[in-house]
Amino acid sequence: YLTAVYVPGTGLWANYNCVNSCPDPNDSPTISNLRQYFNTVNKSEGSWVNDSTPYFRFDLADPDSGDPNGKVGYQIQVDNDSGFGSTVIDYTWEGSTTNPNTNVKYDVESALSNYTCYYWRVRAKDSPGLTSDWADNDNGFDLSGQDFCVDTISPTVSVLGAPADWQTSNASASVSCSDTG
Repeated sequence: YLTAVYVPGTGLWANYNCVNSCPDPNDSPTISNLRQYFNTVNKSEGSWVNDSTPYFRFDLADPDSGDPNGKVGYQIQVDNDSGFGSTVIDYTWEGSTTNPNTNVKYDVESALSNYTCYYWRVRAKDSPGLTSDWADNDNGFDLSGQDFCVDTISPTVSVLGAPADWQTSNASASVSCSDTG
């Protein structure tokens, strides 16, 4: 059994001792192998993409497969601020008993804003509530900076001065391109 002393006003327990047989401590679950997909293509960090509803994949594992309920889930956040002060997505999945759970997928259901750059991070959570560190730019991706930027409007192109028989004659033309973003 376990004996402990509650420290009033702090919400903390201190001076705990285990007498006779005590359970093993709970170890943090892990998250790894972060990937981001746009139109089913895996894109590297910092990519400009023409898909406002990406999906993310990652792997979850819990070294304590004997935890109560035995589930490992995750919390994912997406924000246009690297400090995650105003998340546009904050989703928690309670998990499954599959451990390790590889190639877990989270689909962005509502379109993200056009001409906006985003960051995302995810952490694993086990049944007793212990979480991993956030996997993000600092420990889940190779680079730093925005994870992806959305631009779903194609640029316009116009060709001026090309004759109707341009395929069979020597001709010159002027090409211009513009983008509203």
